[in-house]
Formats: sequence, structure tokens, C-alpha cells
Amino acid sequence: MSQLPLRVSSETAAVLHEAHNTITARFAYDRYGLYEYVRVVAGRIARVDAFHVGLLHGTNRVRYVYGHDDPVSSAYPTNGLVAWVVRHKQTYRVRYDNGAALRAESDAADAVTVPLFRRDRTGGRRIFGMLSMYCSVTDTYDDDAVHAFEWLAGLVARVLARHQEDLEALRLLPGDAPGLASSATRDPVVEYLASRVASLRRTAEHVLVGGELSLAAEHLQQVVTSCAEIQSELAEMSMRADDGPERRFLALTPAEQRVALLIADGLNNQRLAQELGISANTVKTHLKNILRKYAMDRAQVAEDVQRHLVR
Repeated sequence: MSQLPLRVSSETAAVLHEAHNTITARFAYDRYGLYEYVRVVAGRIARVDAFHVGLLHGTNRVRYVYGHDDPVSSAYPTNGLVAWVVRHKQTYRVRYDNGAALRAESDAADAVTVPLFRRDRTGGRRIFGMLSMYCSVTDTYDDDAVHAFEWLAGLVARVLARHQEDLEALRLLPGDAPGLASSATRDPVVEYLASRVASLRRTAEHVLVGGELSLAAEHLQQVVTSCAEIQSELAEMSMRADDGPERRFLALTPAEQRVALLIADGLNNQRLAQELGISANTVKTHLKNILRKYAMDRAQVAEDVQRHLVR
């Protein structure tokens, strides 16, 4: 079944056409650049005083990877915007609840929060994050702006999904893939930080050596921008590492998941067979497959499954 055309003005459609071409050509793997550009595009469609990108973490937490002063993972309020979008799985607009969810976490006068969806292993849609636009003026975001923001959010979600699919493909290759951050080692994070800190140091040195006030402001702005990029990129690295237990558990078959849960409870093979009503040989087969998929020993699998359960 074909979808209906997007209900936006011709001017907004032109902005979105340009955004699509630019994003697909330039920002396929530059997360911070993608968020920064989408903020600019949103500002061309309507007034945007603040713009946040939040990625869900666990069952009740969110990590803001763009536009927020502190990108640490934190529990979101049950009566706020994030909870509203997670609960309803649709775009939030002030008129839907007379601004109650907005007032619970912001003093903005108007806001639109659009969910980001990706396909799960069953083919269904799963919300994994959201884009939020805020304005200090009431009734700023009309239907044209909201439809455009939703279209942009869909584009962002597809770009992020393709990036994740590429990472998954790289993980299938034997050995270490260059540039692929692994939750099993700190080296990629250390190398990343060493490189970025060195760049910041060079920028500061230019200020000290140059001695010109006109250049100092420019260099300091570079430092501020670089720090924001580092915060965003580190948050996303952490998200990928934190998602490891869930990703590994969901890669198991339902039967293997049941075995893995009992392994996490400390049951031995005999108890596993009794609990599940299967033979000892079947238990050994499931266990062999689990250890192969996890690339860990039994104790490490138990710990990893426990980490998944507490998310």
C-alpha cells in the first residue's frame, strides 16, 4: 500500500529535499555532525530555541547525546516528555495534554518530541530514542513544522539504523576490525580520547602562542565545540557498550534464552535439565551454542545475562 504524500508546504518540502541529500552524502557516520545539521534544518522550518537528541537506555533511563549540558544516563521522570513518548509511542505536542508533560521537565512554552523507531528482530517497531524541539513562544509548532520534524526524525532513525547494521556486519568478521569500539576492551576509547585531547591541546597552544584576542575567541569556540563533540561521541560509545548484554541475549534462540537465565541463577547442568524438563545432552547442546555466541566462559555468560536483566 502506497503512503500519502507528506503534508507540508512547498517551501518546507524544498528544505527537506536538501536535508535528505546532505545527510545521506555527508553524515552517514558522523553522529554529532548529523545532530548538529538536523538542528539547523529544524531551525529553518520553525523557531528552535533548544534541540535535544535522547537515546533510551534500559527500561527507564535516557542519555542525551546532543544539546544537553550533561550527557550522562539518568532516569527520566514518569510524568515528563520522555515517559509520555515512550508510553504513547507517538509524537508529543503541547495540545495533547495541555502542556502537562512539558511543564514537568522544562519551562519552554512550546515543544515537539518525536520518537525514533527501528525494526526489532520480529519485524516490529521499537522506540530507541527521540528528537525534541523547544521554543519560548507559545503555539510555534504548527502542523507543517510537526510533519517536517517527524519526517526528519524518520531520516535520522534510518541513518542510525544503517550505522548499527554496519557495526553488526563488522562484528561478524574474525579478528579486530579497525575503528570498531568493542565493549571487551578500553583501547578504542583510550585512543579516541588521546587523539581528541591532543587536538584540544594544540588549539589551546595556538591561543597562547598567537597572543591575538581576535583569534583567541575563535580558538576558544573551537574548544567548546570539540568538548561538545567529545561528550556526544563518548555517550554513544558508552551506549554501544551498554547495549552489549541485551544484544547478546537477544541473539539467542528462545530455548537458549531459558537456559541462559538459569545459568545466571547459578544452576548446574543437572538442575538445568530438571528445571526445563529436557535431557542432559540437550542442555549441553544449548550450553555449547550459548558459549559460542557469547564467546565467553560459563561464569562470564552468567554475569553478562545478569547485567542484561538489571537494565
